Amino acid sequence: MKILKMNSLLVLFFFVLICNNYAQDEKTKNDSTYIIELKEFYDGKGVVFGRDVDYDGYPNNTDKRITLTKEDVIEAEKIMDSVATLYYKDDIDGKKEYDLKLRGYYRQYWGFENSFNEKKIAIDLFNFSNLEFKEEYEGDWDKGICFSTSDFFYTNSAALLVNLTKRKIVEGTFYLFKLE
Repeated sequence: MKILKMNSLLVLFFFVLICNNYAQDEKTKNDSTYIIELKEFYDGKGVVFGRDVDYDGYPNNTDKRITLTKEDVIEAEKIMDSVATLYYKDDIDGKKEYDLKLRGYYRQYWGFENSFNEKKIAIDLFNFSNLEFKEEYEGDWDKGICFSTSDFFYTNSAALLVNLTKRKIVEGTFYLFKLE
């Protein structure tokens, strides 16, 4: 009787161990967060968060999280650049200054899809050209959402929501386009 219980416990132990390893493998496959460098748009780095990483600051709880491709991110950067080009249409020097300013910003990319199958990207930008800001946030920017209520944070960061399907910025801190 004791041997039967011991064998049953042993089988149960291996069953739990195998299931646990399988679950970890699936999590690894599903968590597709990756670092991206797009030198044609900026000198810093970007992090594309997989669909399993929570974005607590997203305003619409009905949209589902999705994992973005590199092509999605490039398209969002192009849309952001086209809005800046339109904003600075009569100010070539202003556009050059804007481009130079944004080159030092690191990015976080978060993918979403709404009930109309519209793909959206939330982009958080962090001014790592400011060494004090970089020192404070560099250790965490690629691990999850960074947030602070300080003026220092707000003057060195920006957030945009790009609708890839409609090819436009639908929400954001548009002061990013103004050079103060």
